[in-house]
Order: sequence, then structure tokens, then C-alpha cells
Amino acid sequence: MVARGVVLGVASLASTASANYAPAWFWSEKLDLGVGRNAHHKSEAHPGEVERGLYAIQTYADGSVGPFGLKQPAGGAPEISLVFSCPGLETERVRKNADALDHLERLLKVSKSSLSVPFTSGAGPMSTLFHVAATVEGHEASAYLESHQELFKNKSPDVVVVQMPKADGELASLQTVDDLVGEIMKAVSAHSEGNYVAVLTGTQSKMAGRRQLQAADGPAPLKITRDLLTALLIGLFLFVIFMSGFCCLFSLQTPRKFEDVSKATAEH
Repeated sequence: MVARGVVLGVASLASTASANYAPAWFWSEKLDLGVGRNAHHKSEAHPGEVERGLYAIQTYADGSVGPFGLKQPAGGAPEISLVFSCPGLETERVRKNADALDHLERLLKVSKSSLSVPFTSGAGPMSTLFHVAATVEGHEASAYLESHQELFKNKSPDVVVVQMPKADGELASLQTVDDLVGEIMKAVSAHSEGNYVAVLTGTQSKMAGRRQLQAADGPAPLKITRDLLTALLIGLFLFVIFMSGFCCLFSLQTPRKFEDVSKATAEH
């Protein structure tokens, strides 16, 4: 499955994702964003880079390249940009139920440009671009776009943030998100004639841990908990004390011979 391969491109390189990593995808049906089709960014990324990537597509008209290699198409900025913000969408959860993302898989296959960023880390709001954009709930997005046809014709790179329902990791919740994305993108594609950029990204509640590398079929990685770290530090402290005493004990030196005290007293 493309969705599984895109989200878990790093898994084939013997990587294991932390449960707190969130995936992100960029795609455009007809625009060349400079990354090709089904491209993978396999390093960790901050959520702010997702926003700067979209900002580069919209504003970097001189051909300069933004995060992930994204750039503005040769024909200019897209007519509309859709940002699907999905709370609870985490890389590990998607890995387990990637087959639920049928519409996303098709969009990544048929689009001229598509990019997967499986490991975005960090938390907190993104900055200015997404904040000033129009925001609409996912179930109202189709009606909103139908009633705002000017978004597809005003020659301005409008941004619309679509708040998706929470993905709790279950198959049904991911299918709900995927069906909603497919429904909205069908209308966007028809109205814009493919002159759009779409981003689907997860949002997180806390910082992600570092991605841990291991053999694909090897044992689970050992996580350093607070109690384990405390035990290791105490053990290290006791080892230092032991080595200090050991060195002091074996550095004691005595004379090779002892004088006869009684003979020395008689002489005086």
C-alpha cells in the first residue's frame, strides 16, 4: 500500500517510530512542487517546517527552495491551499491501520507532486500563516467551499484550515478522516481544476521522544525511565566510592625492614 509505504518509509530502514510522532503529507494534483511523486522526508521535522513548506509554495516566487525541497510551481502560487489538521493522528497509529487510508493513497498516486513526512515532532500552535487562515470544521468544509466560490477564482493563494475529527487510532476513526478528506478533495479538485495544494497533518499534545533505531525483527528498545536512570546514577556513585577506596587500600606502603627499638634505646 502506498499509504503504508509513505508513512513508514523509514521502517524499511530499520526504524521504529515513537508513539508521539505525527505524520504529514503534501500533495498537488497538477502542480510541480519540486519534490516529485511519493517523495519521502525521512528525518525528524518540526511542525513549523510544515507551515514553512506551504509558505514556500505560496511566496517563494524567485525559485528558491523551502523546507523538504518544496518550492513554488513555475506557473505561480496555487489558487487555494487546504490544510487538514487532525488531532490524534500519530505515525504509530497510522502504521497499524494504514489500510484505512484508501482515499489518501489514491491522491498520493495520481498527484503530480506528493510528499510524506512521517516523523514530525514537537507540540504547540504553528505560527502566523495557519493562524490567520480561514478555519472550518471538517463536516462543514464542503458546504463552506461551495458557498465561497471566490476562493477558486480570485488569483490569490488562499489558505483554508480544516479541523478534522480526532483520530483515536482505531480503524473506524481513520476511515472517517480518510472519507472526509476524499469528499472535500473531490470538490476542491473540480472547482480549482487541480490548481491546489493540500496538507494533511497530525497535531500533538506533547513533545515526541527521539526516534529509536533497531533491527526490524529485533527486540524492543529499552526505554530509560526516571527510576531506571536514578538507579544507574546511584550505581555509578557507589562504583566511584568503591574504586576510590580500592585504590587507596592498595596504594598503602610500609618500610622494607623495621629497626630494633630496644637496641636503639640501649645505644642512647
